[in-house]
Amino acid sequence: MWRAIPDELLDFKPHEKVNTIRAILVHQILLERRFFAQFVGTEEPPVEELLPPGDQPPVQAYLDKSIIHMSSIRERLPRPSGVLRSFP
Repeated sequence: MWRAIPDELLDFKPHEKVNTIRAILVHQILLERRFFAQFVGTEEPPVEELLPPGDQPPVQAYLDKSIIHMSSIRERLPRPSGVLRSFP
């Protein structure tokens, strides 16, 4: 869904009492990090590594960072010892 938002609309506020689209996107990325850290127990990278640099990065920069983070989750998942066995 995020891919469909044009870069020039990232700072759009549909209403004065809501966040910009950019703030909502950042919030989602940080919530995903928090979910994996607190509920799954993975070691998560610092926030600075998850968010693209600069004041107004384009949508694709957020997506690239998010894809890198999500694709590395499997490597960081805790492995229960002795639960997984190889079968003959």
